[in-house]
Amino acid sequence: CIIFRSSEPTRPEVINERRRLQNILCQLFPKQIVLTVMKAFPYENNPQELCSLIIAELQKDNGDRIPDNLLAIP
Repeated sequence: CIIFRSSEPTRPEVINERRRLQNILCQLFPKQIVLTVMKAFPYENNPQELCSLIIAELQKDNGDRIPDNLLAIP
């Protein structure tokens, strides 16, 4: 019997946690960047690590400068 690993998490609690994280991260960062990072790292559930990855992606897209409006925390 051969078992294939899916590229996406399959346990319901993991899927629900990632959806919750995605919703929160989309409130803080541009949605497309969040979706790109979450797709690239389907097993990452650590919010701090995801934020670091998202910020790194933003820096790539913005020439190493994070826009001022993304630095302000309400």
